[in-house]
Amino acid sequence: MSPSRCSPAVEEPAAARRSSSPPKADYEAISKYYDEVRPGRPETLAPWVEALAAILGGQKGGTLLDVGAGTGRFVRPMEARCGASVIGLDASPGMLHRAISKDPLGLWVLGDAQALPIRPSAVDGAFMVMVLQHLADGPAAIRELYRVVRPDGRAVAITSSWARLAETPVGLFPGVRRLDRARFPSIPSVCRWFREAGFDPVGVRYLRIEVRGARVEEVVERVRRRYISTFALMDDEELARGLPVFERRLRERYGPQFDYVNTFAVVWGGRPKAVLT
Repeated sequence: MSPSRCSPAVEEPAAARRSSSPPKADYEAISKYYDEVRPGRPETLAPWVEALAAILGGQKGGTLLDVGAGTGRFVRPMEARCGASVIGLDASPGMLHRAISKDPLGLWVLGDAQALPIRPSAVDGAFMVMVLQHLADGPAAIRELYRVVRPDGRAVAITSSWARLAETPVGLFPGVRRLDRARFPSIPSVCRWFREAGFDPVGVRYLRIEVRGARVEEVVERVRRRYISTFALMDDEELARGLPVFERRLRERYGPQFDYVNTFAVVWGGRPKAVLT
């Protein structure tokens, strides 16, 4: 990952800014097939876990909070990597049901990222992975991270911008750019939310996920199965209409097999130490 500081002077064009009411994916429906299309293999999760651990490490024996944990794909890997207990929180009963069925001894909480059912300063660190695009009030979610993390603790939000996502192969699918433009906040906005919540310092690193040897037919099949939430926002007709166009565009640009890179922003903030008076 490449580190940098958040720059308040840089912002995406007004036309690229996120909608105040982003479209919401139905995770009760998605929970029925989520683990089938996103199995969470150790080698797939490893770069994400390392990115989180680079910021939240050093919490051996402590407690971390995974906000938007879904079916729990990061809970056990983060426990193993950081030596901490990890609480998995999600707003979808269906997703949590799947998590509990896989890990009945885990620590699972049903709750809203924008109003966490967690006591103030109760955890040593908190993280959310690709969650902000689902929330109506992103700043409230970041304020909640600040509230529940103890002084001298850290919080992390891994996200992306629609502009970066548009550069990936998935951006060739008709309608994806329109949907993601309405969903994803700009990275400078997320940095600003961290600062306004009270985090200091605030920083951003970039996580590059390299995908090698992708085959067009495999990519098209994953999209057909709605492997990311953007496609869950499309009805059956729109998805079916877009698939042949998508396949043609992939073959025209990349050929039958190709490599590509997904880039994600790892925005983090430290809660200042308590000042003794």
